[in-house]
Amino acid sequence: MMILLLTALAYAGTLTQIADLDVQRENPLAGVIAQRMSDGRVYAVGAKAPVVGSFAGIFDPVTEQWSTATDPPFNPHQIFRVQNDNVFLYSGNPGNAAYYHWPTDTYTALSAPPDDRLGALITSTPGHEKIFIVGGQDLLGITSNKAYIYDTATDTWSTTVMPRAVQQGTVTSVHHPSDPDRWGVVVIGGLEDYGPGITYHDVTMFFDSAVGSWAAQPAAVWEGYDQAAMRWHKSSFKVFVSGGKYGPTGLGADTYTYDPWTDTWVFQGNMNIARAKHSMVKMGPGNSDILVAGGVYDPNNWTLETPTLERFNVITKWGLEADTLAEPAYELVMFYLPDYPNKVWMGGGDGFGVASRLDFYRWTKF
Repeated sequence: MMILLLTALAYAGTLTQIADLDVQRENPLAGVIAQRMSDGRVYAVGAKAPVVGSFAGIFDPVTEQWSTATDPPFNPHQIFRVQNDNVFLYSGNPGNAAYYHWPTDTYTALSAPPDDRLGALITSTPGHEKIFIVGGQDLLGITSNKAYIYDTATDTWSTTVMPRAVQQGTVTSVHHPSDPDRWGVVVIGGLEDYGPGITYHDVTMFFDSAVGSWAAQPAAVWEGYDQAAMRWHKSSFKVFVSGGKYGPTGLGADTYTYDPWTDTWVFQGNMNIARAKHSMVKMGPGNSDILVAGGVYDPNNWTLETPTLERFNVITKWGLEADTLAEPAYELVMFYLPDYPNKVWMGGGDGFGVASRLDFYRWTKF
């Protein structure tokens, strides 16, 4: 009885709705639009419907309040914290790049990407020295097999060619298990084409910094898109992957860790609810818990979002949280701050039939 009681408590967290987002935030082209700054606060950007443009704010975890920041010069599709107290902002259409320097609350224009791109996959290398803009569609609707690499040290772009064109998959970077100067970028799943001739990816693509080019690796356990993926932890050489849409009608609840250096997949159990377009965050280093929120849960009806949360523990696997979001949503802003080891903040996101959500929450682990 004692073991059963402890297992139940392991999945009991408290979701508390706190101050609403200062502006509505959504990000239909990428997963994360919030980055922790070196002073412990969080910089976030997002669209405010129905106004055309983008708006910025700063979240202080001490007071749990939002304050305004200077709005960016364009509507970014993704942001990454890089060196020297800068955040890198990227927009695909039109193609733009800039730095936000938070100590001075100013923006600096950077070299523009080689072309305009819709729905590209974006990640930074583990040390944030380079930004990868992967695949997506050009303005004629053709899916691209090119990946553009931005070098933060030189403000220059280079182009690499992937084995296959891709959009709507997942991309993340990983460390090498033994060489600290070596890293990789992994593309999992996605679509090679969109429309009547849609092709679903059943391969991963891997860029090895020591090789300088891409290789395709079969992914027998994975054929889908709109899944969630992230590095297993900050210094990890593995990727954690969950959910996603499979083929034309399926929706996944299964989760895996993936080692791209050995092309090895390990099953990590099924979520209680199959979902895609969900948000996912890891609560600390090593084998810390993972929290999943929101998403869509009907593969035949993308207008049905879920308000549910689930937690993954490396020993006990998946458990459904009792508390739920006040409003269902997908692609929420979701972040964990190392100074607050038992808390996750989340909110915003998108909901079909509404411009975006204003709700903002603190989830506390017990």
